[in-house]
Amino acid sequence: MKRVFFIVLITIFSACQDNAVQKRETDYKEIAKNLEATFSGAFSVALKSSTDNVYSDTYSYLRANYFTGELDFNPNEIKGEMNKSARISSVNELDLSFLTNEQKVLAVPFLNNLLDQEDLAIVKGLTNSFNNDVASSSLSNEHKYQLLALGSAVGSAVKIIEETLIKGSPVGRAQGVDVKGALQAGVIGLVGGAIVGGKAGCAGGTVAFPGLGTATGCVGGAVIGGALGFIGGVAESILQDIIFG
Repeated sequence: MKRVFFIVLITIFSACQDNAVQKRETDYKEIAKNLEATFSGAFSVALKSSTDNVYSDTYSYLRANYFTGELDFNPNEIKGEMNKSARISSVNELDLSFLTNEQKVLAVPFLNNLLDQEDLAIVKGLTNSFNNDVASSSLSNEHKYQLLALGSAVGSAVKIIEETLIKGSPVGRAQGVDVKGALQAGVIGLVGGAIVGGKAGCAGGTVAFPGLGTATGCVGGAVIGGALGFIGGVAESILQDIIFG
């Protein structure tokens, strides 16, 4: 009788462990929320920087406060990649080799929609839908993290613009800032950053993400570089509008 009771306890304990693991693995909403908070802090740093130091200051902040690991690259190389594609009408004009074909099915329509938007309410809705689509997809966890970082970077941009820049301004404008132009710069920066970061990651870097575990190689580098490129692109565009607009 004791043996049967012991077996039942083991079975229940194992089932509970399985459920806990499954819950942790599928709690993508919480992951996106945490990433957005991280990137919001990075945006605040970027917007307090100068146009010359946006990428380096933001990179230093992320490395000091959040992401650790064997990954290092010159963040200013992102600007070089961005200069290759100053203006685009479709993300298909960019080098998307850092994404798998399965990721592109979700990411390309989302990024193309961002290029045409200046209404932050629409951008917020698109971002929420994108994150939900990523969470329910059959992508691997690493590839989901990569796309959730993309969506969370966009979400943090919307949050920062709403909270710190827009004060009764017309739709799409924030104290003289061209939101549509800023989002375009962010998309171009994201791609450029993912390329630069991905190359560094493929050379042997690993990145530890708080609460997510470790992303190895190209994926980890592309996540960091892509987020940095998007944040830097949006922030630099906003700073230029404030200074020269």
